Amino acid sequence: MVLLGHTHTHEFAAGGTTDQVGNPWALDRSAGGSSGGSAAALASGMVPAALGTDTLGSLRIPSALCGTSAVKATHGRVPIDGIVPLAHTLDHAGPMARSIADCSALLGALAGPGPQSSPLLPPPAPIGPLPVQARPGSRPLEGLKLALTDRPGRQPLDEDVAAGLKAAREACESLGAVVVEHPAPAELAAEHMSAVLFGDMWAQHRDYADRADRYRPSIGALVGAAAGCDAPTYVAAQQARDAFTVEWEGWFARHGVDFLLEPTVPLVAEPRGEGYELGNEGGEGDPLIAFTATWDLTGFPVASLPAGLGAVSGLPVGVSLVGQRGTEAPLLQAAIDLQEHALAPPRPPEGATTAPR
Repeated sequence: MVLLGHTHTHEFAAGGTTDQVGNPWALDRSAGGSSGGSAAALASGMVPAALGTDTLGSLRIPSALCGTSAVKATHGRVPIDGIVPLAHTLDHAGPMARSIADCSALLGALAGPGPQSSPLLPPPAPIGPLPVQARPGSRPLEGLKLALTDRPGRQPLDEDVAAGLKAAREACESLGAVVVEHPAPAELAAEHMSAVLFGDMWAQHRDYADRADRYRPSIGALVGAAAGCDAPTYVAAQQARDAFTVEWEGWFARHGVDFLLEPTVPLVAEPRGEGYELGNEGGEGDPLIAFTATWDLTGFPVASLPAGLGAVSGLPVGVSLVGQRGTEAPLLQAAIDLQEHALAPPRPPEGATTAPR
């Protein structure tokens, strides 16, 4: 690989907007974050591949908003040596590209050194060969059972996102998959998610407490909140997270589901803001992480891919396929099949400046 340069990210990868960067589909809209620079560089055709990190959604959010593809592998699959952590037990590193096939090739290289042990879970099983092309024929997903849940009903969906999910479901069925619907487990309590994030953050940032004035306002507020997380609260949150993960594992087993299909984010790219002012700390209650954070908490692998352009907004919408720990190879094969046979990645118009809406 030839390194072309660094792309913008939210400070300490702690945010979902990366407001320094314009969305190539509409420069007055957010590219998403925290790996927004990577997604924008891909969507604009500047580079064929990019890297990002994902703590509560930072690979998948910009991919969905910019119309690119990304893979958040099983936690521990990609070593994170050399990365300044945001929240060690949640952090993932992974590939972003315009296609899932390219992401799969990149993941094979990134995972080459072998998995790391997780503080909460054993390392995933060996990854094995990863697919890089679609299977032939008109029904490559035959034999797979995919599930939709009631999670999208718990969060207001942009009408374009709802239409994209419907199109993805119909595409899966046309390619031979059986699509079923089952209620999802209850979400992890927001205070537990925050305690996991804050406890991990403070372990890193307590060494910088004497330089608090150097943080941007919103990131400083986030670190300040992390300082208030005590050990009993953190331990209780990690225990609740463990039970939450076990519940999701049981859900897949009980229903005989191969993969779950859902929106990546519940909205299309919103207008760019300042991003770093107080009141924009992200985290708990942020709609951008409404679906993505669950899979960082459980460590399950996710393939995120575009599901077309919204008829109302003209902006990209994204969907995700989610599997259980260690299932990257069949998950990526299904995602490649879906993308290559039915959901071709969109390309931004030349000279995009503002969104149609």
